Amino acid sequence: MLRILGEIGGNTVELSRTVAADAVLGTQRFPYFPLAYDRHSIEIDLRGLPGEEQGVSDYYTAACAIIDQIVDKKLREGIEQDALRHLSVFAFARLPLLVYLGNKLDDTVPSHVFQRHRSTERWAWPETAGGKAQFETTTHREAVGTEAVLLLNSSGTVHEAEVPQSLRELPLYSIDVIGAAATMDVIDRPEVLARFEDTFRRLLSQLEATNKGVLHLHVIGAYPVSAAVDLGRVRNPQVHPALVVYERIDNEYRAAIEVYR
Repeated sequence: MLRILGEIGGNTVELSRTVAADAVLGTQRFPYFPLAYDRHSIEIDLRGLPGEEQGVSDYYTAACAIIDQIVDKKLREGIEQDALRHLSVFAFARLPLLVYLGNKLDDTVPSHVFQRHRSTERWAWPETAGGKAQFETTTHREAVGTEAVLLLNSSGTVHEAEVPQSLRELPLYSIDVIGAAATMDVIDRPEVLARFEDTFRRLLSQLEATNKGVLHLHVIGAYPVSAAVDLGRVRNPQVHPALVVYERIDNEYRAAIEVYR
């Protein structure tokens, strides 16, 4: 198990080893990683770093350095020693950091990304019926260039008028939820997360086919924590554009992290 514990607006959630292990057991897996201190999980703790609520650049620099240290050393060591064959990911932090984490993990190790559900305040997948949400891509404006904008309307809606002024003439795409309400609990089953991932993959393939010159994709939107991790995991640094990930601070969207490696 990999647990990343951060804050959003100074707030965090319960994400203990026991809580994560219970959720993993619900998927018929048993958490075990011999290189971890407790033989079960690795923890990335971003709590208490200064500047989180203001989203200052120093905060992101410090947080990314902590993520780099854990992933590049402990997790890579596990992969190289064949001690890590599957990864269960539990992540709560600012969305740009989760995209960064996903990019560090990539998709070379089979992974199961969990989602915290507001309706139950649990990380285990709900047993009740769900899984209705689908996702579709829309091209709003296309033009040849090195930059483009992606609006993600999954757990909420971002309107084109909210895009920063400097980006409003760029090619514009969106991924929107259909068949369900755009709420924080939109990803209520693993198959819904898989649909979101597949939709993002198809958008990247579309860019590769029709707008190959795009080197930077500005990502602005409302999306759950599991989707943020998958955004980073899906991106192939050898093929796909860098992701410039934005967040909402003081009622406006600002670039927080550029994911390019």
